[in-house]
Amino acid sequence: MKLFIPFAITGAVLLLASCHRSPQSVPEKMNPAVILTVNEGEQLDPDQIEERVRLCKLLKPVVRGDTLALDQSAEALATAGVAPVYSQYMNEVLLLLNRYIPLIPTELREIVSEMANQDAERNVLTGLCRENKENGLYEPGISREEALQAGISAAAYDTYVQELQRHNETAAAPNGIENETISVQSPVMLPLSVFVVALPPELSDRLIGEFDRLNLNYLQ
Repeated sequence: MKLFIPFAITGAVLLLASCHRSPQSVPEKMNPAVILTVNEGEQLDPDQIEERVRLCKLLKPVVRGDTLALDQSAEALATAGVAPVYSQYMNEVLLLLNRYIPLIPTELREIVSEMANQDAERNVLTGLCRENKENGLYEPGISREEALQAGISAAAYDTYVQELQRHNETAAAPNGIENETISVQSPVMLPLSVFVVALPPELSDRLIGEFDRLNLNYLQ
């Protein structure tokens, strides 16, 4: 699957694991490696999309210094009804990414902050959007009604669709910037495409491999 680099960071980009417990506390279809990761060819049902929206709002990462961390404490997340396995998964993802942030050129590290500051609803919509194989343009992965039922605001959906249309118009123009896509499994809230573009090929390949192994451990 080709993941779209979020609009807010595309311009900047173009200028250029530990032991895991089996996630027994949630149903198989709600596995964190499914709900919190954009997977190739995924077909989420309404319940999964709704849970993705809810968790992305609660498990929002922030930048503290040069590292990524969860904005809320484990206690606050538990009080909000977040199963421990989701917090554990996200913390492991952040630990992985934090090892690679120092390897990103200094002038590009601001991209990580911009990525972390992206709205949770927008990140979910970005992960769900799909490329039309016939014309190479992007389309929303869910309808407005489905988005509203999943907990995405009408304003967030309408704004995203408008920006998606503007991007497609730019990409389709004779002298427009081509769609920037990278085929990679990715955390919903922290697109690996940003790291892939900013890191040397050998390091980006290593990061992708480590993230894939992390997810496999949760899926076993």
